[in-house]
Amino acid sequence: MSPTQLFLAFAAMLGAVVFLSFTGETGLSAADDSGVENSSGFSLSQIFGGPVDLMGEAPDKVSDPEKLRRPEFYGWKAKHPGVAAYGDRILLLRNIVTGYPREVQYPASYRVASFDPTCTPRPLGDGEALANVSVGRADLESGMLAFSTATLVKANLYWLEQNYKKSAYIDDEDIIGDHKGLPIVNVIVTDTSAPQYLVLQHWLGKVLWNVVPAPGVEIAHIAVIGPGAALSPPPGDYDVQFLSTRGSDCVPVVARNPRQTWDMFLRMDGVDKSEYEQKARTAFTTYDFWFRQYFKRSAEFDVVGFDTTQHALVGPVPETPIPYRPLTGADVLVTEFDYIFVAPPDVRDPFLMQAQLDMLTVAAGGDLGLLTPEPMLRETEEAVQ
Repeated sequence: MSPTQLFLAFAAMLGAVVFLSFTGETGLSAADDSGVENSSGFSLSQIFGGPVDLMGEAPDKVSDPEKLRRPEFYGWKAKHPGVAAYGDRILLLRNIVTGYPREVQYPASYRVASFDPTCTPRPLGDGEALANVSVGRADLESGMLAFSTATLVKANLYWLEQNYKKSAYIDDEDIIGDHKGLPIVNVIVTDTSAPQYLVLQHWLGKVLWNVVPAPGVEIAHIAVIGPGAALSPPPGDYDVQFLSTRGSDCVPVVARNPRQTWDMFLRMDGVDKSEYEQKARTAFTTYDFWFRQYFKRSAEFDVVGFDTTQHALVGPVPETPIPYRPLTGADVLVTEFDYIFVAPPDVRDPFLMQAQLDMLTVAAGGDLGLLTPEPMLRETEEAVQ
C-alpha cells in the first residue's frame, strides 16, 4: 500500500473511531444545561452574580475612526477600537463606553442552549423596537473556545499529512492546530425609546455576543442567528432564541445587500465581479425573504455591522460614555459544540494535544509508531547470492 493509500485509509479509520468514541460534549469544565427551560426560550431572571473589577482601560490614541476600517471583498473590515453604527458609520469606542479591559476576557461559566427546532423567531411585539445587528465575522479573541470534533479530526489529518511528507515545519505542538478563542462582538445598546428586540446575526465562523445596555434600556427579546454562537446576556426578564443557519432546512445563511463600498466593486485586478455580485445578491434575496416573513421589514432595516466587526452601537452616542459590561466573570450561553473550554492557552493546549493524541493512538491500533514505521530494506535474489 502506498503512503497516499495508507493515509487515506487511516483518515477513514480515524473518522470512524472519532464518531464512535467522541460523541457528546467535552470540556475543561463541565457544561450545565439545567437552566434551559425549553428549546425555544431561556429564562434569565436569576442567573446573574455581582460586579466584576476591571483591569483598566487600554490606551487609545486614534483620533480619526475612519483609519480603523478598510474595504474587504464583502464589506468593511473594522479594527478595535472602532464601533459600527447606523448609516455605515464608524465611531471610537472611548466615546461610547468606559472601563474597557486590556487583557483577554474569560467568562466565569457557561451553559449549553439548544437551537430552536422550529427555526421561527418570536414575532416582534407591539411597541418593540427592532435592534438589527448583522456582521460577517469577528476577530477580537476571548478566552472561551467552542468547536466540533470535526475540527480536531481536520487538525489531526493535517499533522499526519505533514509527517508523511517529512515536513520540517511540523512538530507535536502543531497537532492542536489553530484553535483560537471565540471572537467577541460587543453590542452596546443606548436606545431607550422602546423595549429592544435584538436580532444578532452573523454568517461566518462563530461569535460570542456581549450585550452592553445603557441605563434605562429594556431588553424585550434576543434572537441569535448564525451557524454557532455564544451570548453573554445582560440581566433582565426576557427569552433568548438561538436559530441555526447550519442546515438548508432551517434559517437561510445570513447575508447583506452588496454595496459599492465593498472591495468586490473596487478591485481592478481583472476579477469577474459580476459572478460574485450575482451570488451575493442571490444570497441576500433569499435571506431577506425569510427575514421579512418574521420581522415585517427588510434585513437591511436600520442595520448595524460590518463584514468584520468588534463593536456595534444600537442607538445614539451617549452624552457620557457608559460603563462597559465585561465578559470576565459572566455566565455565558453557548450553542452545542463537542468541545467547550474556558481556560488560558497554557492549560487548554496540553489538554487539546492529549485529546488529539488519544484519538490518533486509538485509530492507529494503540501504537502511534505504526503510522511512521522505519524504512525496510528489500533484499533481491542477486544480493542474497
